[in-house]
Amino acid sequence: MRPHVMWDERTKLFRIWYSGGEQYEPDAIGYGTSPDGVHWTKHPSNPVFGPGTEKVFDQARVTGCQVLRRGGWHYMF
Repeated sequence: MRPHVMWDERTKLFRIWYSGGEQYEPDAIGYGTSPDGVHWTKHPSNPVFGPGTEKVFDQARVTGCQVLRRGGWHYMF
């Protein structure tokens, strides 16, 4: 659900971050890459971002991210 896709000119790959988890209840962010935008490979460490610890604002879910690249860093919002 809620994918965010960007083209990485340096690596010549599409990158995707997406919400995943239980049916109709995404609770983590997954990541994958594709050379053509059709055939995707999931990152081996999925999910790459999950809920926080107890008593923090994101303790139950994380979902619907947007990613920006600035220099050598990717920033997720």
